[in-house]
Amino acid sequence: MGQKNILIVEDDPDVALTVGRALSEEGYQCTQAGSGTAALAEVMRQRPDLILLDRVLPGVSGDDVLRELKGNPATADIPIIMLTGKGDEADELVGLALGADDYIAKPFSHKRLCARVEALLRRGVTARPKPGSGDVPTREAIRINGTSYGLSDREHLLITTLVAAQGFLLEGEHLAKIVLGENEDVGDEDIRPLVDALRGKLGPAGEWIQQIVGKGYVFCAPPGTRIEIMRRSPKRRPAAHHPR
Repeated sequence: MGQKNILIVEDDPDVALTVGRALSEEGYQCTQAGSGTAALAEVMRQRPDLILLDRVLPGVSGDDVLRELKGNPATADIPIIMLTGKGDEADELVGLALGADDYIAKPFSHKRLCARVEALLRRGVTARPKPGSGDVPTREAIRINGTSYGLSDREHLLITTLVAAQGFLLEGEHLAKIVLGENEDVGDEDIRPLVDALRGKLGPAGEWIQQIVGKGYVFCAPPGTRIEIMRRSPKRRPAAHHPR
């Protein structure tokens, strides 16, 4: 079996260096990218076997990189482990909802990181389609206790994020950046109309999306509720051109 290539996406050079050194000692070949833009370019240049992705990056955020890679059929099956200083459980659930295959909060031991990398590479990843950044016509997106509801792509991503973090408060601005785009100048006032539209489409279940004024939103379904979220087919993208 050939040497596995790990792409480390980390804007702190000291962290990137120590993580790369630890993985190299385990026999992995490591490539580094210091920003989201550089990471996307590197993936197109040389497809890695696994990506370690810092969530907080300058410019294009880790969330946006994750959304881009998991929404592209050509890269959706690359295993991605999120590395972040955000240790809150709600943040972890949101990261997993966006498509991360594993999530490790800083600080972490190199031994633990290497074990998670080895386990994920051994297991492999099945491509999991993710909704696009824009809206599309309504189609079946979620079933609640057997009843189907049609949602747009943004509404689908919103309910997926809320359900994944069920019982945990998500700040309005944070939720807006997840659903509408990390690099957009968005806040609570921008996500509110989408939340209202989602509530209206879900009927009585819409009342489970609770707004904590001045803080954010929390999804609280009654115990025993059966929720099934449908997967969306990723948008097809033209093949990348690699200059010779």
